[in-house]
Amino acid sequence: TVTFYLDPLANVAPNGQATQSSLYANNVHAVNVINEDMTGLCSHTVNQSSPWWKLDLLAVHRVRAVTIFNRPDCCPKRLIGAEILIGNSPCGTISSVEGTLTHTFHCGDMEGRYVVVILPGQKRILSLCEVEVYPAVASGAEEGSNKEFINQFWPQECQ
Repeated sequence: TVTFYLDPLANVAPNGQATQSSLYANNVHAVNVINEDMTGLCSHTVNQSSPWWKLDLLAVHRVRAVTIFNRPDCCPKRLIGAEILIGNSPCGTISSVEGTLTHTFHCGDMEGRYVVVILPGQKRILSLCEVEVYPAVASGAEEGSNKEFINQFWPQECQ
């Protein structure tokens, strides 16, 4: 038996492949959202019906948490109503953008290969500045001293 020990703080999004439903301009690609560059460009769709952004993790993961970073420069309310899915299963919905640029959803170790952000409705624009995906620790990895390390960094509701 081989047990993989994962850093519980490792963002796996940069290892995936991102796509989106449309492209507003040449420099606002879906991949901008997973490059871990918080000072760089965001993604941006055209005004359309139910725009989406999708991350292929290239393998099935147990997803513990997803963090979405909104635009800091303008239009933060555009993200209200965005749904975060792991595969086809809902993980959370952005219901308010007041006072924060980041939204973290604890997905309860949902399994899936794809992380999707969809903005239901007519004439909507989806713009994201970063998406981070944190996997659950592989089974058996929480035994022994690793469990104490994990408990220091993960809120209890995420374990």
